[in-house]
Amino acid sequence: MGPRILGAALVGLPATALVLMGWLAPEGSTLDSAIHGLGAVVCHADPGRSFEGAAVCHRCTGIYAGVAVGGWLSMAFPRVPFQRVAWWVIAIGPLALQVALGLVTAALDLWWLRLGTGLVFGAMSGLAIAHALRALTRPAAADAAPHRPT
Repeated sequence: MGPRILGAALVGLPATALVLMGWLAPEGSTLDSAIHGLGAVVCHADPGRSFEGAAVCHRCTGIYAGVAVGGWLSMAFPRVPFQRVAWWVIAIGPLALQVALGLVTAALDLWWLRLGTGLVFGAMSGLAIAHALRALTRPAAADAAPHRPT
């Protein structure tokens, strides 16, 4: 369980901080400026596509909140097939479809669709990243078959 907690913390804490601190930092403070500065680096943060006070846009809020949720959920799921292409098709498919359809018709470029598809992609990515970190921190001896003297 230890490596999964490490993976969850390494993935979940920064994502949680970025999403929440945009709202929680006192307006005009140094922390507020730093969080919004970081948000501007990772997101366009267009005010028309962002929640009021958020450091990132609707889609990025969903992605980062999803990454945090996925990081924490990794403790409940001992294994996920993150090495499989199907995992990533399921993760990115709804987001890619929503972006494509949003370009075709503005009727499908809605804040809740941007947030929701970002949340799905983020949660599945957070699960995958936490499990990949877990795999990296697992001792190599744990992966090897037990040696039996002959």
